[in-house]
Amino acid sequence: MSEIETVMIDASRIGIKNEIAVPTTYRTVRAALVFNKDVLSLEAGSEGDDPVESLESSIKMFDAVAEYITKTLSLTAKQSDKLLDLNPGELVDFGQAVAAGVLHIENTEATEEDRKSDAE
Repeated sequence: MSEIETVMIDASRIGIKNEIAVPTTYRTVRAALVFNKDVLSLEAGSEGDDPVESLESSIKMFDAVAEYITKTLSLTAKQSDKLLDLNPGELVDFGQAVAAGVLHIENTEATEEDRKSDAE
């Protein structure tokens, strides 16, 4: 059996000094793909006319992002709690950075200008 490849994920935004090694196995790659699909689906659902459904979709998205990061990086409860201190944009950006690392996709952080153009 061949050696499992790993990617190093920078978790400094939640106070972890050392990068975290994440194996690029079927499990983590599949989880990254499902995570991306879920975020896209939930973002589309948050654009509806019903404000309650929009809020529920946003809550589900943030919960899904936090759960994905926690499982993929094998965070402790204390480390996972640090995700609560991120603003929503930082949380989603972090989740996308983790997924991009696992999928070997270059992830460029969204700039403030990008976020403004997305809001229009």
